[in-house]
Amino acid sequence: MRTVRFSQFSNVTRQRITPNASFSKDENGSLTIFSLFLFVILLMTAGMAVDMVHQEQRRVAMQNAVDSGILAASSMSQQLDAETMVKDYVAKAGFDPSSVTVTPVDTYSGNGAGLTSREVAVRSDVSTDTMFMGLMGISSLSSPADGSAVESRENIEISLVLDISGSMNWASADASKSKLAALKEAAKEFVDVIFASNDPQRVSISIVTYNQQVYVPNELMSRLNVDNSLVSISNPAPYPGALTQYRANDVNAPCLIFDDADYQTLALGAGGAFDRSSAVLADNYYWEMNGQVQQYYQTPYEWARWCGNYYSKILPLSNDPVALKAHIDGLTASGATAINIGLNWGLALLDNSMGGIVNQMVASGELSADVAGRPFAYNAQGVQKYVVLMTDGENTNQLDLKQDFKSGPTRAWYSPSAAATSTHDGYYVLMPGNSAQQRWYRPRSPNTAADNEWVAEADLPADAYQLDYHELYQRFGYRSAAWFLFGNADAAALTAHDNALEDIGGWNTADTRLGQLCTQAKTNSRVKVFTVAFEAPAGGQSVLQNCAYAPGFYFDVDGTDIKSAFQSIAGQIALLRLKE
Repeated sequence: MRTVRFSQFSNVTRQRITPNASFSKDENGSLTIFSLFLFVILLMTAGMAVDMVHQEQRRVAMQNAVDSGILAASSMSQQLDAETMVKDYVAKAGFDPSSVTVTPVDTYSGNGAGLTSREVAVRSDVSTDTMFMGLMGISSLSSPADGSAVESRENIEISLVLDISGSMNWASADASKSKLAALKEAAKEFVDVIFASNDPQRVSISIVTYNQQVYVPNELMSRLNVDNSLVSISNPAPYPGALTQYRANDVNAPCLIFDDADYQTLALGAGGAFDRSSAVLADNYYWEMNGQVQQYYQTPYEWARWCGNYYSKILPLSNDPVALKAHIDGLTASGATAINIGLNWGLALLDNSMGGIVNQMVASGELSADVAGRPFAYNAQGVQKYVVLMTDGENTNQLDLKQDFKSGPTRAWYSPSAAATSTHDGYYVLMPGNSAQQRWYRPRSPNTAADNEWVAEADLPADAYQLDYHELYQRFGYRSAAWFLFGNADAAALTAHDNALEDIGGWNTADTRLGQLCTQAKTNSRVKVFTVAFEAPAGGQSVLQNCAYAPGFYFDVDGTDIKSAFQSIAGQIALLRLKE
């Protein structure tokens, strides 16, 4: 048998050998060609990668320059031209500034609030000449480096409506401090957080404190439509010192009376002139503060009056955190609870109808120039309005004197000379139904009837003068006045004066009025109301929960949790400002 030894070279093709056969073809060298082809492909691929990496490096560098430029140019605090700023960043990064298109857009509120947002948009293309891709007919690569940045600032208006009723002096669930002390800490921290996250020139905070009333500073009261008119007496009493005219309202009373119509609008009042609340002592109640107890027949303490000049008055539209916190530190607590009156004032100070008064106060230096033009309209672009309403109680009675006893002449005359020994000796009470020999009743000591006197018509002291009801109730509580002047002399007058005070809208009526205000605030999201029930009873919790703008806007807290509630509210205001 014939055999053949094969070569060890791998490129020899093994074939079956038969007698007289020969090789049909030769494939030596084919793998070398294929390897060269692969090398060229790899070289081109690597070149493409080099070109693309180079292009990406330039694009990233351009994008960084664009991003830096638009962030700087969109700042509302800078005054330079946005296009110039962006192109300067691009040029300093080594790129052609003419390759970028800059579009700045400033937005103004159109209502005096000024610039509310600034947006800067940039479009650009980054081109790179290729080194390797030219072999494939691609001479350059191009990609965009675009971007936009916007800075916006909301003008924020806030009313802090805080309860200073008597129960705020009670110990909180944190026995180390009273409710009032806990409130002060929380409210001051709220002020700090608000100003830390906002431009002070775009913030205004009003502080409205309430118990049974809200106390209005004279610079605000004097600019409201309040009835301070003089009323002439057509038939004055025919005795020396008789009144011939009197004021329709007590000018010493720093509070207003609201009726049903006043709760149908967010503006202050439904039209017409306001009446003031009576500055009267409701001495059918026990009044005590800091160890002082209001006594019958004693001149009323200012802090015990239903509407007195003792308590902190409204602090309107301030952007001074120091002044706001000092005002909070000065709060004292006493009295009943009128949540609806507090909210009525809080909302009124956010309503554009107050703008004329605010501008007058700015012009006279009573308010900062930064709040000129406020309160802004509800639909103004870049404006957000908030109320933070807090109570530890629920609505109670809301009192005022009946109209017959609120103003006008009384039957009491007062003689300073007769009062030389005792103040109470100076009073003479007209008894028109008596004879001329007993025309005047002189009650003298309020604690005994033994020294009472009847005085003839002609014996009225020459310096005696007739009191109006405003002055009478500056001297006595309404019940003390009734019993002192008439208790031993005129039963009908005693009964009338002993019932001179009436509830004019407390309890359930106050709850209804509060609900009406809350509904109006929610309508079209005009005002977002946060509510805080601080260890409040069920009635207070219910009305505040219903008043809140949304479920997450209501807080039911105990002890020092009130601080956490106010912190959360300040945080929510910051988030809402960014989102809307």
